[in-house]
Amino acid sequence: MSTSTRASLTAGAPIVSATTFGFEFAGNYAFYDRNANTAIKPEYYKHILAGAKKIVIWDPHFMENEDGKLFESVNQNDVEIVILTVCTNIYQVQQEEPEVHKLRDNIKNALRKAGVNRFSGYVYAFKHHKVKDGMGYRIYQCHDRFWMIDDKDLYIVGASMNNQLASEWNFGIMKIEKSVNPDIFKLVDNKYTALLGKFSATHNGWRAQIRP
Repeated sequence: MSTSTRASLTAGAPIVSATTFGFEFAGNYAFYDRNANTAIKPEYYKHILAGAKKIVIWDPHFMENEDGKLFESVNQNDVEIVILTVCTNIYQVQQEEPEVHKLRDNIKNALRKAGVNRFSGYVYAFKHHKVKDGMGYRIYQCHDRFWMIDDKDLYIVGASMNNQLASEWNFGIMKIEKSVNPDIFKLVDNKYTALLGKFSATHNGWRAQIRP
């Protein structure tokens, strides 16, 4: 990656050409315009994932059809991957245990395609999109999507991976560095940890282990 391209990903950098990864950049915000670009360049994901030792993705619509392809951008062995998702989404697209296992297998196949042979992790998939709150009401667990990389970089993502990789939506990705905004990172991390704890306590869904 060129020096100018790397500079475009740092805070305060000017907007650069929309041809860079298929995105336009303004500081730590990247916008993908489907009208201007017909495909997202895989180099953008490589920039985020290459060299990562731990990849956490919290996405209520992380599905088996397209989403495993993301991990073709990983280039390092001994990576840990954790996916927290939901089996039934607001569009009533039903995923059950076979689909969760298929997502796990797609992730494994993508890693192997990238030459990564040592990896670990889990796919956690809640059975229902809504959960009961403290007053007994059923509420959506989460709408936004988050990536956490190596416990230092947080990405707030406007579209689920299946929509990104299918290039059907305009959306944005905001990078938040833990060293710069520790309170924001801690807030999201705490919410993610609490939801993962709820999954472990209720077992209301399926868990698939990611291993060679």
